[in-house]
Amino acid sequence: MKRKLENVRSKEPEIIQQLKDQKLALANELASLKKTNITLTKKISGGGKAATSSPLNIMALFTTPLGFEDKRADNLAKLENITSDQVNKNILFKFDLINNKQDTSKLSGYVTIVQYHSEGITYYPAYELNVDSPRLEYSQGESFTVSRFRPVIAEFNKPNGNNVWYKIFIFSRTGNLIAFKKAGPFQLN
Repeated sequence: MKRKLENVRSKEPEIIQQLKDQKLALANELASLKKTNITLTKKISGGGKAATSSPLNIMALFTTPLGFEDKRADNLAKLENITSDQVNKNILFKFDLINNKQDTSKLSGYVTIVQYHSEGITYYPAYELNVDSPRLEYSQGESFTVSRFRPVIAEFNKPNGNNVWYKIFIFSRTGNLIAFKKAGPFQLN
């Protein structure tokens, strides 16, 4: 019994350290959630002025979130190394999403890519528009969190035609547009 007690006591510092690490991680997560909550509360309390005013032309495909702000001028994210490769009957559209924040905090949000071609429009991630929701929701994009950079690979079916164009939309978790870029035309084989 004494050996078992000593064995348990010898593990106490390790268990205590694990609990302290978990507590620190939870405290950081709570602080991040509180910050997001404050931001969303400010947007809602603003009365949705931006949502009722005319949105940017580039936002015509999206429902405008309450309190929408165009944060592209803050240069929080960069889009680099844009390529389009054909693999069998698919197109792999690739780019690097780079965190350009001045502090060391992570950048998180949603990525939506719109592909234009002679047959129409295709979305990444795949999204079906219908009569009840004729516009895209920013939060339906691919979720991301990035410390430095993150490669993004969007797979599309190869359309008929000669060329494809892309529009890349990067939204924050609260629905602000933080980056936008047009790419193309890319020739199809």
